[in-house]
Amino acid sequence: MHFCPAGVRDEDEDSERDRIAFQGDHRPAKATSTWRPGMVLSDGPHRVRVPGGERDEKYDILIGLHGRHGRISLNAVESDRRRYVIGRLAVTRRNGTVEKVELTDYDDLRRIDRARRGAYLARMNQAGRKIDFGPVATDGAFKLLICKDALELIPLADRPFEVELDLADLAGRKELRERSPAAKALAAVKVQAVDDAGKPQADLPAKPLPDRLGWIAFKTAPPAAARYVIRW
Repeated sequence: MHFCPAGVRDEDEDSERDRIAFQGDHRPAKATSTWRPGMVLSDGPHRVRVPGGERDEKYDILIGLHGRHGRISLNAVESDRRRYVIGRLAVTRRNGTVEKVELTDYDDLRRIDRARRGAYLARMNQAGRKIDFGPVATDGAFKLLICKDALELIPLADRPFEVELDLADLAGRKELRERSPAAKALAAVKVQAVDDAGKPQADLPAKPLPDRLGWIAFKTAPPAAARYVIRW
C-alpha cells in the first residue's frame, strides 16, 4: 500500500519510487492461492505513520497485486502502472506535526479513469464482429506475442471469443501451406490456458481450418485464463 501526492501519475519505476511519501506494504490476510472467483476478501486494519511537515497535503492511497509476470490488472480506478486508488487522505499539519487526517473523495481520478476506459473500450470490438487482420481473425480482442517456439495470446475482451491464427505465417512454417504435411503438423498444435501465475488451467482444442491451409482456430474460455500459449 503506497501513499503518494494526490493526482500525480508516474511513467516509470524510478519516478514511482521517488513519489512514495510513505507506505504500508503487507501480505494479504489470506494467501492468494486460496482465492476463488466470487469470494469477498477483507484485509486489515493496518497502521501507517503519516509524516509531519510544514503544509497541508492530500495523498492517494494506492494498492497493487503482484503475480509472476508483474502487477496484475484489477477492476478499479487506475492511477498508474497497475496501481489502483482506493481512497485519498487529506492531512492537516501545524507547527511541523500532523493535526488531522481525513478520508476524502477522489472524483477527479474517477472521471479520468472513466474517460480512459471509454477510449480503451472503443477499440475492444464490443459488438463482437469478426474482423480479419491478415494473419489473425477474431470476433474479440487480444494482444499476440510472437516468441521463439510459441505464441502467447493475452485476451483483452472480457467474454469468450473465437480466434483464427495463420501459423504458417506467424510461426514461419511455410510447409503448412502444403496439404499433406499441414494435416500432421497442425494436429500436433497445443493450446494451453494459463493463469496469472503461469499455472496451466486447461488444454483447449485447436482445429485446423480446411479452407485455409496453415490456419488453426480455437475459442477462449475466461475468466480463469490470463493468457493462452500456442505451441507446435
